[in-house]
Amino acid sequence: DTTAYTAKDGISSATSSPADITIAGGRGYIVGVVVQVDTVDITPRLRLFLFHSAPTQIVDNAAATPPLGADNTRFRGYIDLPAMISAGITGDNSSHTQDMCLRVPVDSDTYYLIIQTLDAFTPTSAAVFTIQFFVERGA
Repeated sequence: DTTAYTAKDGISSATSSPADITIAGGRGYIVGVVVQVDTVDITPRLRLFLFHSAPTQIVDNAAATPPLGADNTRFRGYIDLPAMISAGITGDNSSHTQDMCLRVPVDSDTYYLIIQTLDAFTPTSAAVFTIQFFVERGA
């Protein structure tokens, strides 16, 4: 799908359930996150909404304005990421963004994620977003 995203659209490949994140141990802090996309030269900022149980699904390219009223008790916060950059290395065909200065409390084994773009951009067909969380456990 190469339909252009507008600011505040949801980014998703799913139409029935949000992405989930399993955190072994279920207690501690998210201290960092890295998002990588297998597409070069895209620059959107992203907002990652975190929920402790499955929220109302927001489909791809639809306005994402979480948390919805029905999801308020599930909502655990969000992480804003800076604009994506490309590495500029020959042969590297990806863009990425990161924040390694976080301290987001974790109080559940499983979190659900809704991704929102804060800027308009056009994806390439079948682009893959890889999200890696770094967790300090047992805090």
